Parts: sequence; structure tokens; C-alpha cells
Amino acid sequence: MKSDNMVIDRSLLKGREYRGASRIDGPLVYMKNTHPVGYGELVEITAGDGSRKMGQVLDTSDEAVCVQVFEGTDGLNLPDTKMRFLGEPLSLSVTDEMLGRVMNGLGKSRDGGADPRGSEERDVNGAPINPTSREYPRDFIQTGISVIDGMTTLIQGQKLPIFSGNGLPHNQLAAQIARQAKVRGGKSDFAIVFAAMGVKYDIAKYFIDSFEETGVLDNVALFLSLADDPSIERTITPRTALTLAEYLAFDKGKQVLVIMTDMTNYCESLREISTLRGEIPSRKGYPGYLYSNLAEIYERSGKIAGRSGSITQLPILTMPNDDISHPIPDLTGYITEGQIVFDRELNGRDVYPPINVSPSLSRLMKDGIGEGMTRVDHPHLSNQLFASYSHVKDVRNLASVIGEEELTEVDHLYIKFGDFFEHKFLNQNFDEDRSIEQTLDLAWDELAFSKLGYELLDQKRSILVSELLTLVDQAVDYQNRVEKSLKEAERALQDAIMHMGRLRLGNLAGAVSITSEIELGKRKVMGVSLPKVHTSFCGEGPFFSPEGTSMLSEVALEKYQEALRLMGQMAELKVSIMRLSREVKKTIRKVNALEKLVIPDKEETVKYLTGRIEEAERENFILLKSIKDRMERENKEE
Repeated sequence: MKSDNMVIDRSLLKGREYRGASRIDGPLVYMKNTHPVGYGELVEITAGDGSRKMGQVLDTSDEAVCVQVFEGTDGLNLPDTKMRFLGEPLSLSVTDEMLGRVMNGLGKSRDGGADPRGSEERDVNGAPINPTSREYPRDFIQTGISVIDGMTTLIQGQKLPIFSGNGLPHNQLAAQIARQAKVRGGKSDFAIVFAAMGVKYDIAKYFIDSFEETGVLDNVALFLSLADDPSIERTITPRTALTLAEYLAFDKGKQVLVIMTDMTNYCESLREISTLRGEIPSRKGYPGYLYSNLAEIYERSGKIAGRSGSITQLPILTMPNDDISHPIPDLTGYITEGQIVFDRELNGRDVYPPINVSPSLSRLMKDGIGEGMTRVDHPHLSNQLFASYSHVKDVRNLASVIGEEELTEVDHLYIKFGDFFEHKFLNQNFDEDRSIEQTLDLAWDELAFSKLGYELLDQKRSILVSELLTLVDQAVDYQNRVEKSLKEAERALQDAIMHMGRLRLGNLAGAVSITSEIELGKRKVMGVSLPKVHTSFCGEGPFFSPEGTSMLSEVALEKYQEALRLMGQMAELKVSIMRLSREVKKTIRKVNALEKLVIPDKEETVKYLTGRIEEAERENFILLKSIKDRMERENKEE
């Protein structure tokens, strides 16, 4: 049957049963002397007591087949274990009725009802999307969380992971996003597919109760693989969840948000299986194919041209030891389009959600915000918040060294801005759902921080321009000094050559031992890092014997050393001018945006609203007066 000259019709062998496993190792069962089977093929395993389990072909060769058992290998023994290869991959029966249901990682019922049955079976591995048919994500998803909507905006079809840590409130955030996420304007149906891998029972119950209490469970499909379930099930859970998401999005036209937690548990299961198979480990013991395996999951998101639905992914992972360079967050960051990073220090100060905006970003944000999508001032606001809060951290670090009383007036304004940002904008209640308009209005805080930002930037601009002009004047002076010093050094060298001869002077120069050192430091001007260059020479003089030499050689040496010192300072000035010029341009653009667009727009809005309120008050006054007059007339008539 295994002859090279024989063509095997595998359909004829479908369902053939084999008895007697050669090896059982954890969730893996090995069977020898089988017909050729395919990778990923579904397997039915029968134990000695007649109970049945399902598995999947993990590895196949001429000698043996390795099968991973979804329900675990408890109750299996070597002689009585039977296997039947079904000749097809693991599939999921998909249907709209799975919304509102709680299932295990394989799509089987976990809520006490019957297993969901649809009219179609889908391969859980999905079908690859033709890259040319992908549509670029541009539509905004409102999560109701200000820091996400305002600064790391989620776009339909995007994959935006959350990097958290043990003990941080990522589960609360996941539940809140699942409850509040919506497509603005109600343009189409919105659905949530929630996949939890390796979570404890109390966390799973928390998710179910949270969705039931808020009435969103009917629009959520939950796939729960608990911590006491076989670890192999965790590797299937995200695939079954995404299979349903693809059906809802591309067949039923829904906008689907897939939330997956915790991807670290998924990767740990991959490492466990890889170790049992004896594979050569990669970084920190994870398999070398971890990147491609994660990519198979993350790339099942997006939009397809001609289809109205979309799949947006929000995977959540806990960084071991809060290490963002760990292989799991590191590889995830390469595949996805940004990240949202939790901060333990903010969590310790009772800020929820404790999102650190500095390393957080959404690479697709720029294409889904602005006029016609969120609001015209959104991009300017976001840039302003990022830049200002970044400088807040520098000012706080400076204050920890020199004390707040030594800070400048501008630095104190930044400190106030940082407090406002963390306690008013970033912080919000677990059940608080803010619209994008509320988020943007809160950020500007009734014009106060728009004007404060304008004042901050205007002062920063003045200080930077003043420093830049000073450095330019110094650079001109140093340029002249360098040219003069080089000419004097060249003249002194020529005099020494004329007096001593080129050969003799060259021999003397070769015998001199002088080492030069260039020390690089830095200083900061309004958050701009500028270099400091110090050139020094090591060696004790005199360098030449007074007998048979000319003091002109000493003069030439000193002149060249002076020229080198000046050139180091000249380099410092030129780099400083270049960096300051770049920062001045950025600051001027921000000042102009606030002065000519944002503040006038907000003032016009306030003026319009004030006028409407006054007009409404006048109308109410006239209406009340007419009612009063009518009542008085009726009383007189009676």
C-alpha cells in the first residue's frame, strides 16, 4: 500500500479503525502502521471503556502518526485505544443562533442547552484572504473609553492588541469593551465574539454575569476554555471563535469584534505541546514557529471588497514579568497594527483603565478620525495630548531631582496638565460609556486646556526660538574661530617644516604619544535633547627635546589641539541647531492649529450653544406669559 508506484485513494480508507497505541505522552497519542493521513485531519479515539474522544493529527510520517486529543488522554491505555481517521479537518457548525450562547473551546454547549447546529460546516483553520481583495480599514469603532477612542482609536478591520500584566484589570476592560463597543450611527449590525483561553472559573462566571446583567449577551458568542480544561483545547479556541466571526462578517454582513484573552495561555499551550514532541526550542522555550502560528490567527481579520461585514480583533495578553520584549508581546507587535499597553504604576494610583499612552499607538488611527468620521479637531487634539503628556513625564523626572519649587512656570503648567489628563481624561468608571464627542469635549475641558495648551506651546516656542537664535550667533562666531585656528595651525606647521625639515619633524611626531578623548553628554531645553561635546588630550609635555628642535613644533601642536576643541564645539552647535529647528517647526504648527482652528471652533461652538440657550429661554418666557394671560382671561370669564 505504501509502494511508490501505487496511487492511494484516501477516500477508500476513510474511517478505517486502528487498535493499539504505541505511546501516550500527555495530550499526545502515537499510532504506528497507519495508512497515509493528512496533517490536521480529524480523529475519533475510542477508549477501552467505550468512551469517545476527538483529536487532530499533529504530525504524520511513514512510521507513526501523532494525534493531539482535545479532551485529554485520561482513561486511555496502549492496547485498548482505537483510532479512526475521518479524512477531514476539524470543523465548526456555524449559525446565527450561536450569538447569545456560551460554548467551550470546540464550539460545544457549555450553558446547558443543545449543541449549536447550523446548515454549514466550516474548517476551523479558515480560508486565506486574497491580499488583492482586502479593503483598507477606515471606519471608526467607538468603545466608550476615552483614552482608546481619543488616542489609540480602534478601526474596523484592525488588529489592536492589549498588553497587560498579571493582576491588572484587563478582564474588566475586555468586558467593558464588549458591552459598550458600537459602530457610530448604527450603520450595520454589530456583534461580539468573545474567546477566553485558560481562564479560571470565577473569571468565566464574571464575564457571563457581566453580559447578562447589562443585556448584551444576546449579541455575544462566548467561547470559554477554562483553566482545568485540557490545555490542547486552548490552541483550538481562537480558531473556532474566528471561524464563527468569518461566517457572521462575510456571510451575514455583520461588523464583528473578536476579543481574545489570554493569548499568553494560548502560547503556553503551544510551548507545552512542542516540548512533549521533543522539538528544538526557540526563545524562552517557545517553538520556532510561534510567529507564524500567531500570524495565522491575527491575519484572520480585516475587510473584503464587495462584502459589507468586517472582523476587528482585540487580543489581550499578559506580559510575563511586565516584559514588553518577551517573545509573546514582541512577536505580536510585529504582526498587529499597534498596541495598548497597561501600566502597573497607574493601576497602583487607582487610575482605570491604567493605560500608558506613551508606548501605546494605533497605526490605522490616522485614517479613521477627523472630519466626517469623528470630529475635525480629533487629530490635533490627539497630537497635542501625546506631546504634552510626554513632556509631563520629563518634568516629573526633573522635579524628582531638583524639587517642584525649582521648576519654571511653564513646567508647573505641564504638571497641572498631567494631573488633569490622568484624573479627568484617562480615568473613568467601569460602567461609564463616553461618546466620542464627550471624550473630545472633556479633553479640551471647556476651552481651559485648549488655551492652556496654546499658552504652553507659545511660551515653549518663544524659549526655543530664543535659544535657537543664541546658538546660531555662537555658531557663526565658532565658525570664524575654527577657520582662524586652522589657518594659524597650518602656518605654524609650515614654519616648523621650514626650520627643521619635513622628514625630521615627521620622525619627531611619530615619537609623541598623545591620546584624545571626546566626551558626549546631553542637556535639555524644553524637552529637546541637545548634545554636549568635550574634547580633551592625554599626555604630559614637553613632547619634544629642547635640544635640536624648534619651539615652532610645540606651537603647531597646540594650535591643532585648539582647532580640534573648537571643531567639537562647532559640531555640538550644529546638531543642537538642527534639533531645535525641527522642534520649533513642530511647535509652530501646533500653535497655529490651536490658534486658528481648534480654539476658534470651540469658541464658536460655545457661542452658538449660548445663543440657542438664550433663545430657548426667551421662547419659554413668552410661552409661559401667554399661558398665564390665557389662564387669567379664563378666570375672569368664569
